[in-house]
Amino acid sequence: QLVTELQEKSVNYGNSLGVGGGNFSCGAFSQVAMFTLKARNTPESYQSAVGLLRDVLISSKFDAERLRVAAKNLVADVSEMKREGEVIAQALLREKIYREGSNHHACNLIRQHRFLSATLDALDSVESSSRVLAEIEEMRGVLTDPANVFCQVVADAFKLGDVKSPWLSFLGGTLPGPASTTPASVSYARAFHKEC
Repeated sequence: QLVTELQEKSVNYGNSLGVGGGNFSCGAFSQVAMFTLKARNTPESYQSAVGLLRDVLISSKFDAERLRVAAKNLVADVSEMKREGEVIAQALLREKIYREGSNHHACNLIRQHRFLSATLDALDSVESSSRVLAEIEEMRGVLTDPANVFCQVVADAFKLGDVKSPWLSFLGGTLPGPASTTPASVSYARAFHKEC
């Protein structure tokens, strides 16, 4: 149901580790888990987009069957990617370059295949599947903790009106410190860069 709603109410959506990362590779700034949602530039679409992000990232419920389907799809992706020599060479190179504990190391295609296979095995029993679900909920808690969240809104703020209020329910009623760009600062930046 959420996926259908995302497709209907958004222009584009996605997630990655770092900017431009994929399922089995990190992008630039790999320490950042990114969730992006592009919506139409209307107040209604904007408020709906923030609500959808909250529903997907915070309010959704995980169940073992959905995780099993997602893990099987990712395992199938790995199997397909193993046929591409360049992809395997990059995975092996990343394995040697990046140290254990880094996101590049954790996202490695070969390591993820082992991890996903073990996760599929764990989802077969009730006891171990409840452990997997608990670990995913714990990870979600860390990722969506307001202290760990940075929101970037790229839009015509004049057209949207109140840009901050929709985030209050998403972030538990508190907004992070001032890091917003005002139209005046944008005008100043444009003028400054023209002079340089």
